[in-house]
Amino acid sequence: MNTITDATSATVPTRQGLPVIRPERVDGSDIGAIRALTAEAFAKVEHASGTEAKIIDALRDAGELRYSLVAVHAGRIVGHVAASRVTLDPPDGGWWYGIGPLSVHPDFQGQGTGSGLMRALLDLLIVYGATGAVLLGDPSLYARFGFAPR
Repeated sequence: MNTITDATSATVPTRQGLPVIRPERVDGSDIGAIRALTAEAFAKVEHASGTEAKIIDALRDAGELRYSLVAVHAGRIVGHVAASRVTLDPPDGGWWYGIGPLSVHPDFQGQGTGSGLMRALLDLLIVYGATGAVLLGDPSLYARFGFAPR
């Protein structure tokens, strides 16, 4: 997994009172908490497939999970977002990323945790030269980040 490991970016507070956003730990110690969080976050989502945690595991196992950020509050992971490389059809030669799943614990939804994770991930993609990003999701939730239905 190619995650950010620079110690200077290990913890970046979003705003006072909100969780701290940091990269997933490369030693694997966050994996179980991410899996449990993702299952709980999507448990009552109407169009969820129930496979969201398995998608993250499969990306990680295949070495395709390029960015994996977590939101931590009081030592507990309460949010997660993943990004992996994708190829457009037809290819355009750029570096495109698929974003998702984006998971936020039900107790932290609607409080800025998901927005903080998305902004941090999009900033990373810009810094590391991504051409663009795609995702599946409710257009009304992602329009504020510049995404539009296609």
